[in-house]
Amino acid sequence: MTTNTIDGTLTTQEMFTEEARKWASVVTTKLRANAAKFKHGKENKRTYTAKKYNRKTGETKNATVYEKVLKNAINHKTRKDRDGNLDRISFNFPLHGIYRAFGVGRGQPASGSKKKQALKIRVKRTMSDWISQPIEQDVEKIANIAANYYGDKVLANVWGINYKK
Repeated sequence: MTTNTIDGTLTTQEMFTEEARKWASVVTTKLRANAAKFKHGKENKRTYTAKKYNRKTGETKNATVYEKVLKNAINHKTRKDRDGNLDRISFNFPLHGIYRAFGVGRGQPASGSKKKQALKIRVKRTMSDWISQPIEQDVEKIANIAANYYGDKVLANVWGINYKK
């Protein structure tokens, strides 16, 4: 016996976006928790002046830079395509967060070659997989969320199946 109805609810665009944003919030919380575990780092936000070069005009001017504490500066963003479908989730953090992940910093370069080897290592730095680890732990969840949405979309659009609400 064939049927053209399915019992259940259609995963709508709004439901998909909401679930994906919840997933991103959970991962962001885990990233902040990982960053909070670092023993060395900024206790307070820092403000300093840096020279900025304008390529169009060729001018150099002083600009105020605001650098937040790493754990407080981690955020996520979502982006939608032309059709309004969520197509990207990105995690944002200051540049100094990547140095911790690579185990590099002042006096300790990323490369171990003799040409770039540090003359005097002040702080023993180690790599910390604080960025990839929470994302990898929960990647199956976002994959299932996307599979449910796009699977429902295929059923509804391509085969014209009606859903019972």
